[in-house]
Amino acid sequence: MVDYYYISVISIGFGLQIRINDIPIISDLTGEGITTDEPINRWIKPGENKLSIRLEPPAILPENISKPKLEVKAFIADPASEAPKPGQMLRDFTWPDPDIPVGEITYPYTHTADFPGGSSPSVKLWDEAETLSGLTDHDHKNILHLINQLRQALINRQTSDAFSYLEYRYAEEARSEGKTLQRLRDVVIEQYDWMYSMGDITIDPLVDENASFELVGNNQVVFVEQKPNLSALHIYQPDSDLLFGIPVFLSKIKGQWTIVG
Repeated sequence: MVDYYYISVISIGFGLQIRINDIPIISDLTGEGITTDEPINRWIKPGENKLSIRLEPPAILPENISKPKLEVKAFIADPASEAPKPGQMLRDFTWPDPDIPVGEITYPYTHTADFPGGSSPSVKLWDEAETLSGLTDHDHKNILHLINQLRQALINRQTSDAFSYLEYRYAEEARSEGKTLQRLRDVVIEQYDWMYSMGDITIDPLVDENASFELVGNNQVVFVEQKPNLSALHIYQPDSDLLFGIPVFLSKIKGQWTIVG
């Protein structure tokens, strides 16, 4: 039986970023609030893993919030529960910390904690991805070319092509969750078809001037965003007024830039 690893977050009134093994998983810089359960199997390593929580003053402090609140839990889900519920708690964190006097709290504040991978999901990323010393202009160009190929496939409703650019990412998810790649492919294509059923989409092109590149995951992964703090692929559907983002992570595998998340 596969263990399902999750990060559960309830947060309001903070600028927040949560990372697993230095991979940004959850972010809310506005402070308006977020409640989510995020699966993290495909980022888990065998042995020791690291949870990092960074708190900052919020960009927007909601007027109706008198007391900011944060609860973070890393856990293995109870297999008997349909919704993600802790079966084995790995780490938990609440803020404000009752052990720290209010007058001694300064921001940004960072909390880190290790937790075991145990019977870790069988991902290949950490063995296959090159460790990078930095990124060149040529790297930026190749990364943006790949992301914009995916962008164009999505705009043109070329679902098979779009999935092919994301195949490594979904193969990792399949391996880590004990699923087949074909099953995930069917689900993803169905999601694309649902999106297109509501009308055409627009996605702003990503160019060097509006892109940010951050080496994460112990320099094995590149996290790409659209400035300022937007997902690399920022998708808008005018007919339904639907707006959402697709975060993009890439690694260099066997000498080729590959979308891994």
